[in-house]
Amino acid sequence: MFRRAFKSLAGTLLAGVLAFLPLLLTALLVIWAGETLHGHIGPGSMVGDWLRRLGLSVVTSEAFAYGAGIALLLGAFWFTGLLVRASLLHCAFGLLERLVLKIPLVGTIYGLAGRFAKLLGPQKAGDLQAMTPVWCLFGGQGGTAVLALMTSPEVVVIEGARYRPVLMPSAPVPVGGGLLFLPEDWVRQAGLGIDELTSLYVSMGVALPRKLTMG
Repeated sequence: MFRRAFKSLAGTLLAGVLAFLPLLLTALLVIWAGETLHGHIGPGSMVGDWLRRLGLSVVTSEAFAYGAGIALLLGAFWFTGLLVRASLLHCAFGLLERLVLKIPLVGTIYGLAGRFAKLLGPQKAGDLQAMTPVWCLFGGQGGTAVLALMTSPEVVVIEGARYRPVLMPSAPVPVGGGLLFLPEDWVRQAGLGIDELTSLYVSMGVALPRKLTMG
């Protein structure tokens, strides 16, 4: 009798936990993202100190300086966006981008960040073809399957063997990871979009797409 009552109680408790699990995981991810952002751009960070000083150029109160700095920065972004949409800054940004890309290491990081920025923004056919979600089958057919991003449709030939350049994202921050060159027959097209792949990694595997296919 006691054992049956305990199983019933435990089952009900587990059902409640599973019902709240998506909400709890979402809250934990939001809190983690908030704490990470606060640590990097909060009032006590180096960026936060710069924002506070920027705010002091328009307000005299230390209490409102940080908020004023954020408002000024967002205003600058908005005004720059207007100029970009009006095609007034394309030449200037193009020149700046070419200069940054020539700097060793910095240019590589900037190029990768630019690609991810394009993926998160409005997509063009060329962008989607340049970096696409793929399955990586380690060991070949029947091996361990990992979702990743193929950085280029071009095949790389190394000592006569054909390889694909693939970026392995990391969870829960998919912009990190490692660049691998995998044998061509280990790479398969994934039947999902960039947004689904990003959601999968950000949720650490909880937000599984309804249907996973392999091309």
